[in-house]
Amino acid sequence: MRVHRSAHVRNFTVLPNGMLQCRRLSYTARGLLADLLSRPDGWREDGRHMADTSPQGRGAIRKALKELADAGFYRVEKIRMPDGTIITETHVYDTPQLSPPGATRPAPGEAATDGAVALVKDRRKEPSLPPGGPGSRSPPTSSPWRCRTSRPGRRSPHCSG
Repeated sequence: MRVHRSAHVRNFTVLPNGMLQCRRLSYTARGLLADLLSRPDGWREDGRHMADTSPQGRGAIRKALKELADAGFYRVEKIRMPDGTIITETHVYDTPQLSPPGATRPAPGEAATDGAVALVKDRRKEPSLPPGGPGSRSPPTSSPWRCRTSRPGRRSPHCSG
């Protein structure tokens, strides 16, 4: 095969051969990745717009984006701002990233509790009310918030209160 290349002065993108020749990715995913990498930093476009402006449909673009994410070329990060709003940052890489920068994976084994005691719910015990709740002035047996039982030790689906 003979390859013919033009001498580009502007409006071109340099891409690593490893990304373009990655056989784990479909041609659609590789083409989409090349398109995303050709955009300037800060470019804003979502998957629906990409699908609506290409010959492939939304399903093909969604599948290609998943391929890119699974291979480490594409990552979407949701960030909660101090005012409670959530923003989305999309990251595109020209070489696969095995994990997000700065992220640490948990070690296998037991969960780290830092000295905290795990509480185990006793399903046979009658639930209690918080102090100062609706039944705080009367004994627990006459609380309007307790469930009636059809048999001792068994709850009925009908609760009073």
